[in-house]
Amino acid sequence: MTNYKKDEIYIDCQPVNSEGETLVEMNKETENDTLDFTYDYQKVLNNPFIAFIIGAIIIYILLKIFTVSITKLNKIMIKLNTKSSLGSSSSS
Repeated sequence: MTNYKKDEIYIDCQPVNSEGETLVEMNKETENDTLDFTYDYQKVLNNPFIAFIIGAIIIYILLKIFTVSITKLNKIMIKLNTKSSLGSSSSS
């Protein structure tokens, strides 16, 4: 047992019946399934709470974009109105 690291012995233990046939087939893919941390995004999106949060975030972003664009458009319109009113008053 002390020479384990030196010899690097590995025993692949597979259960067999009395005839020598393997009882349990170990697949490399099934061994790694326990370490797989990927999510099923369809299940996440079907969760009503998550869908509500995502919807609220999208609505918030759209409202922010709308209010900022309306504010900027309003400032542009005010500048255009003041320039046109200044131009018409100086010509009279």
